[in-house]
Amino acid sequence: MSPRHTGQALRRNVLWLLAGNLIYTACQWGMLVILTRFSSAVDVGNFALAFAVTAPIFLFTGLRLRTALVTDSRNEFQAADFVVVRLGSNVAALLILGVYTISVGPTFATVELILLIGLAKAFEACSDLIYAGWQKQGQLDRVACSMALRGIASLAGFTIAAAKGYGARGGCWALASIWGVALLCDGLRSDWFRQERLATTNWRGAQWRALVWQTLPLGLGAMLMSLQVNLPRYFVDRYLGAAYLALFAAAAWPAAAGNLVVSAVAESACARLAQCHAAPNRVGFASLLGKLVLAGIVLGLAGVALVALAGGWLLALFYPSSYAGARSVFILLMLASALANAASFLHYGMVAARRFRGQMTVLVLTFTATLLGCAIWIPR
Repeated sequence: MSPRHTGQALRRNVLWLLAGNLIYTACQWGMLVILTRFSSAVDVGNFALAFAVTAPIFLFTGLRLRTALVTDSRNEFQAADFVVVRLGSNVAALLILGVYTISVGPTFATVELILLIGLAKAFEACSDLIYAGWQKQGQLDRVACSMALRGIASLAGFTIAAAKGYGARGGCWALASIWGVALLCDGLRSDWFRQERLATTNWRGAQWRALVWQTLPLGLGAMLMSLQVNLPRYFVDRYLGAAYLALFAAAAWPAAAGNLVVSAVAESACARLAQCHAAPNRVGFASLLGKLVLAGIVLGLAGVALVALAGGWLLALFYPSSYAGARSVFILLMLASALANAASFLHYGMVAARRFRGQMTVLVLTFTATLLGCAIWIPR
């Protein structure tokens, strides 16, 4: 394929995945907005805490298998290997959540929210592996359509449950049910795993262990990145309570929009980056990565300028008046998001080069800095 056609295909894939991610994340944010309208701030805070607890666990046990499958240019593993490891990782995540709820002992309402969202994320993790198969075939239009439909259906079900007075609990029951149905539909539409001899009869324990060992740094890295995002939520909930956590979460969701665009572009470009890195002399790798980093910087600065000019108006537009006090937090979160954009592209460049273990030092240092910042500033 010529460089021109390759560039056109990359832009088309970026647009498809960006559209799907935007709709999906907007619908997830919409659930928070709906909850602020129909429930108390404490209910909103517990909902945000449940997501903050489940996200790092599922990212760690998930091992970033989608990224590993897409960048497996030499076909070291079969599709069946990824499926077996994914199912095992979901079981491990649910067990960890169970241990957490027993040891920490939050209220029953919070426990129920955590377990329901954990079940929903298990369904989502399986769908994510199907997306990897489509992405490897260049069928990102299928990925985008599935994400968009799942997001719209989730928002509709959540809204109905919240409007009828069932609060976050009813919304999470609707969420888990809809994501389970979405997984079934994705599985029926996917022929990639069947083509890749999913129903293997060979015991491949050595390959499964090799896959886990190879992707373990990816899982640890994803968990550390998620903890960096969620650590402030844990401290806010601990020192200020669920009502203040609702304010923080309200400001954090819009701030994630820039990271969403970065993720969509990086996921679309990841396979191309891997191919460039595997080519003789790594032709085009540095050029493509440099363009991505520059785009991330420009996007982040644009977001900071927008929030500095209209942050208060945006909060008043989407949330009740009691949430207007989060404007200063909104600006700081957008600034942090802008700084993270460039680093995220460099991270994906390391993933495409399959330098999984080399990222750990940077991630450990940034996690430590976040932890110290939360411990020093939030209690004050």
